[in-house]
Amino acid sequence: MKDDQLNTLIVIEDEIAVRRSIIGKIRREKLPLMIQGEFQNAEEAYEELKKNPPEMVLLDMRMPGMGGMKFLEILSREFPEIQVIVLSGYSEFEYLQKAIKCGAKDYLLKPVVREDLKNALEKAIKNVSDIQQKKKKEEKLDLFLKNNVSLVKANLINKLIKGTEKFDITEDLKHFKEFSSCKTFLFVNGKIKNFTALKELSLNIYEKIEEMLTKSFEKLITLSNIGHTQNEDEFQCIVGFKETHDKIAHSHFKSKLEESLINVSDSENIVLHLSISNLYQDLLVTRNQYVETIFNTITLGSKPSLCTVDTNENLAEPILKQEEVEQMLCYVRGYNRKEIVLTVNKWFESLVKERKDLVFAQRLSFEILRSVEGAILNESNIDGLTSNYGMLTFYDFIKSYNNIEDIKYRIISSLITLSEKYEKKQNKPINDLILEAKQIIDEKFHGEITLESIASKLHINKSYLSELFKAEVGLTFNKYLNWVRIEKSKELLVVHDLNPSKIPELVGYKDYVYFSIVFKKFTGLPPGEFKQRNKGIS
Repeated sequence: MKDDQLNTLIVIEDEIAVRRSIIGKIRREKLPLMIQGEFQNAEEAYEELKKNPPEMVLLDMRMPGMGGMKFLEILSREFPEIQVIVLSGYSEFEYLQKAIKCGAKDYLLKPVVREDLKNALEKAIKNVSDIQQKKKKEEKLDLFLKNNVSLVKANLINKLIKGTEKFDITEDLKHFKEFSSCKTFLFVNGKIKNFTALKELSLNIYEKIEEMLTKSFEKLITLSNIGHTQNEDEFQCIVGFKETHDKIAHSHFKSKLEESLINVSDSENIVLHLSISNLYQDLLVTRNQYVETIFNTITLGSKPSLCTVDTNENLAEPILKQEEVEQMLCYVRGYNRKEIVLTVNKWFESLVKERKDLVFAQRLSFEILRSVEGAILNESNIDGLTSNYGMLTFYDFIKSYNNIEDIKYRIISSLITLSEKYEKKQNKPINDLILEAKQIIDEKFHGEITLESIASKLHINKSYLSELFKAEVGLTFNKYLNWVRIEKSKELLVVHDLNPSKIPELVGYKDYVYFSIVFKKFTGLPPGEFKQRNKGIS
């Protein structure tokens, strides 16, 4: 073994005979150690440590001069990684306990037993090895972060805005120490409306937007996922403030951001929309800020613009009256499927039909679920619907619906599912026949399922099952079956990255052409194009 592979050790003992005896025992054990020096007092040893610190120290606690306990405090403060083994002729527990508290990793009683010395040194050698391995990992991680800092930042933001998994944010934030010390945050949601036409210039666009954000927020700390999002035309940014800021500061940054937005839009010929949140203190509620701002960026027009959650005229006034929301809450709590279906139909009939506005229908659906789900979650310990569809959440896919009827059916189904969860939590009766029928579809969607086959399995008339299913679920039997299959298809396409041609046989369709027709009816896009547009969602 080469010297540079040996662990270094110094021995500090005022009695020369004891010191030589200990060194002799160490050498006889043939451990991977090199005796770097021996000293009769702490003062001499301290001078050596300042010039060339070893990895291990054997320290006698009773010496003239500085003494072992005081020197141990110095070692703990100035050389915390050194493995200190104390030597003592005193077996009093409190004395040794104090040494351990001051940083000693082990202790040996005099006269030193060879086997005990060997065990203590082997333990120290292992600790040194563990420290070195940890340092190597940290150096490797630091190098990765240095070379991939934008990707690491994007990964953290993407986890925060998805909100579909619980994770220890302290582990992620330790790579961004300045950001972790911030007390207040601001969320920015952005969309480039004419991105498709400018795709060849995308890299330059990303650089310009990053530059715009940096300029607008001056010396503030920012995390962004620009260039690393599921949809290339979207991005998010979180701004950290060292101090708690008020509305005046919020208005100041809004003004600067608006000015920069206009400049970059004009110079790069892009239609850029930004929506900024209110100030918030807890990073773990970033998902809420994302949800609050998401519709601002899709409801705006063909000119660059900036809006805030509390000032946007389109969103400042709720579509539904509070009493209407309260009434729906009663239906959901009471598992009144019939009234849920009738009420949603009435809302869409009166609010959407005349306008025939897809974005308005998306926003209405969004508002219904957000209002009802929020109230239900506040009063009961159940899982929400935003993570109920596996990796593909209601909020993340609300923008992919291109048919008003499909949006309506989706919100009806979502409300009934939420109501079912609430009923189960409250231990109230629900229609077991329909629950069993839905369970069969949910679990066996990839096989041959028909209204007749399930009616036969449940021993009821198929016409009665059809009528009951529509009343309870809000969708016809076939509509619900197709919806389940298409939702699973989305997951297979986007999350599992499967080829569209492989999907039909996995979700219960025999013919790709028919599958493609049904898929487009539900999503507005062919399977292949849908996959490309949503690539990266996980």
